[in-house]
Amino acid sequence: MKLKTKLYMVSLPVLMTIAQASYATDCATPCVVSGSNGAQINVNDTGFLNNGPDFQLRNVYESNTNARFYIGSGKESFIVEDDAPAKTLVVDDVGRVGVGTQAPAEQFEIFGTTPGIKINKNGGGHANLKEVNATVGGLTQHYFIIQGENNRSRLSMQTNGAPTVSQDQIYMDADGDVGLGIFEPTHALHVKNDGSDYIVFDGATQDWSWYAENSYTALVNHTTNDHTLRIYNDNSGDDSLVLRSNNVGIGTLSPTASLHVKESNANLVVEDTNAASPSAVLIDLKKSGIPAFRLTNSANGSSWDFTQRTNNNFTLSKAGSGGFEMQITPTGDVFARGDVYAQGIMLTSSRSAKTDFAEIKTSDVMKKLAEINVEEWSYKGKKDRHISPMAEDFYSLFQLGPDNKHINPNDLASVAIIAAKELQAKAITLKTETEALKTENTGLKMQLKEQALAMKAKNDALQERMASLEKLVSNLASGEGYLSNNAKKVALNQ
Repeated sequence: MKLKTKLYMVSLPVLMTIAQASYATDCATPCVVSGSNGAQINVNDTGFLNNGPDFQLRNVYESNTNARFYIGSGKESFIVEDDAPAKTLVVDDVGRVGVGTQAPAEQFEIFGTTPGIKINKNGGGHANLKEVNATVGGLTQHYFIIQGENNRSRLSMQTNGAPTVSQDQIYMDADGDVGLGIFEPTHALHVKNDGSDYIVFDGATQDWSWYAENSYTALVNHTTNDHTLRIYNDNSGDDSLVLRSNNVGIGTLSPTASLHVKESNANLVVEDTNAASPSAVLIDLKKSGIPAFRLTNSANGSSWDFTQRTNNNFTLSKAGSGGFEMQITPTGDVFARGDVYAQGIMLTSSRSAKTDFAEIKTSDVMKKLAEINVEEWSYKGKKDRHISPMAEDFYSLFQLGPDNKHINPNDLASVAIIAAKELQAKAITLKTETEALKTENTGLKMQLKEQALAMKAKNDALQERMASLEKLVSNLASGEGYLSNNAKKVALNQ
């Protein structure tokens, strides 16, 4: 039997246009089969296992309200309601199926005001698959949602087994949490696997994967076996964070150190906001050997190195100088190659910090001072002049300080104090002696004054006698020459 069919679905009265199927023939022109409620066409196979109509086309009424069009074999497998809208179901000439559209653009297309699919489970429970839209920023956005009973549902996709087979599924719960390989996600995106690659990026030339173990997560380049993590900053246009071969780069694609920061205004801030722990080590640099860090001026290439030596000394040195510009020992001793400039230097001199006290013989100190030589000199490579004893001479005479290469300012100052005190004692002695001499001199002056007065009186008397004698001689010479006895006595006795 050959059967050619054209099928039209229209409103009542039901018209079924089909080739007459009661006997083997080709229906060259369409035939119309009309009838009352229950009109039908049966297609039977009278061959092997003939047990009833194989195919039925029939029209029925239910409660005299709705008409239905059935296609089936007594089971009403395919039903079209009489009042169904036009173009309810269309299969086009290339096999695309349209629901609500006569021109499906995809293999299966649903068209309508609120298109969706509802899946009911025998025994209860259902899920809806629908399209919704919303206006965002002036534009209408379309979304695809899966929704269960009471607007709550879970989406699970697995390759085999039940949803409890967590490693073979994609799962979304009612709160919107997405699980990859886990049936009950507890985070917005929760990935769980057996330790193999979680996320794989298959590039044109290189393959990458992102996976996690119990203690770490990594982004791996399988082509180069390079563990590289890169975070891109759209604002700068440069890679702002790169992790490559155990080196971290900020602002550079090729970090050359464990941490390489390269920015136009690069800086590093470490801020501890824990007020309960006011003393905390914010930066701890560790190395098995000699740890150091370097400051380099990239404009001129000069560098300074800060180093902890094997003897635990801390040194500051200019790269290429061949020595230490400054050194601090574990006991706090500080050594500087050049001059030290400061507004003041405070040297510890408390009795509580000292021990092994001994008396000092001032005379010994003064004797040694008399032997020491003080010279004027300049440091090698310096032009400024200084005066001081040589450390070798000072140590040889006084045995003070750690060695014969250095002089402690305390020792120099103390020797100067002793010398000053000795000079002060001598000055006091001299002053006492001078005061005694002044007193003695005052007595002598009084004696001399008295003697001078006595001598003056004698001298005045002699002057008077001389005047009398001169007068007598003058009178004798003039012939007057007679003197009374009283005048003679006066001239001769005075």
